[in-house]
Amino acid sequence: MSEFLQKFSGGELLAVSFWVIMGVTWLTWIVAEQWRRGRKVELEIMLKQEMLQRGMSADDIVKVLQASSGRSKPTDLNPPPPTSTVSP
Repeated sequence: MSEFLQKFSGGELLAVSFWVIMGVTWLTWIVAEQWRRGRKVELEIMLKQEMLQRGMSADDIVKVLQASSGRSKPTDLNPPPPTSTVSP
C-alpha cells in the first residue's frame, strides 16, 4: 500500500484525498436522507393505523395528517361579516 501511495506527489495525494472524502460525505448524506424519508413514512403509517384503531373517520385522519405536515390552511369557522363600501 505504501508503494502505491509513494507514486503520488504531495499535491496529487491531497487532491485524491479530497475527492475520496467528498465522495464518502456525499454517500453518507444520501444514506441518511433515505433513512430519514423511510422513517417518516413508517411513522405516518403507524399514526394512520392508530387512528383507524381508535375509530376515527377518514376526514378526521386527513385533517390530522394535513395539520401535522403543515399543509393545512387555517380556516376561521366564524368569519367577520363583509363590510359594505357604499359611497354617498
